[in-house]
Amino acid sequence: MNRSVIIFGSENNYRVDYLMPKKDAPWENAYITGTTMDFEKALKMSIIAIEKSGAWREKEDTI
Repeated sequence: MNRSVIIFGSENNYRVDYLMPKKDAPWENAYITGTTMDFEKALKMSIIAIEKSGAWREKEDTI
């Protein structure tokens, strides 16, 4: 089973991965990965990943 969004975190080290939607992906199961050492940026990246991956289907579901 593929995970739409994967978030890793430890002391000041964060990584966010998300599965690209099939219509945008250059190949099957293509992931985007981003890293940061800033917690606030990691939160923003997580929200973007959830939206871009299609994990939130409706705009009203966003934070």
